[in-house]
Amino acid sequence: MLVRYEESEATIKREKRGAALFEAADRGEADEVERLLAQGGEPDWRGVAGRTPLLAAAKGGFVGCLDQLIAAGAKVDLANEHGVAPAHLAAAFGHLDCLRALISAGADTRQRDHSGRDALAWAKTGKHKAAAALVKEAEQGRRSWAVAAV
Repeated sequence: MLVRYEESEATIKREKRGAALFEAADRGEADEVERLLAQGGEPDWRGVAGRTPLLAAAKGGFVGCLDQLIAAGAKVDLANEHGVAPAHLAAAFGHLDCLRALISAGADTRQRDHSGRDALAWAKTGKHKAAAALVKEAEQGRRSWAVAAV
């Protein structure tokens, strides 16, 4: 019985840390994100609808938080329950620094959400021409690299 109680306590603490990490990323508090990660916060913690701290940082344009999460091992292509990935949100909101950081970390800009849209479609939906150009450039660079590797 004591073991179950301890497991429950550990689960509650993990959930509280995860929620705090998500909230800090959602508010753009890079110092708090760093502190919570140092205390064992999970960079890929999932909240309601599969939302992650990295999704929150990408949506808000908080590149400092995003960099902290990536450095802590956050999966750059981890999507929410609708298939929406961090690159989709960075592109949709025109957050070029976040989009560059995600691409540099290996984000797949061709990844599609459940409605079939990739990062380029999200950039176009948000009417962010610079984000669309950055996605196209990244995709062209990947194709050039793939051809050179053959």
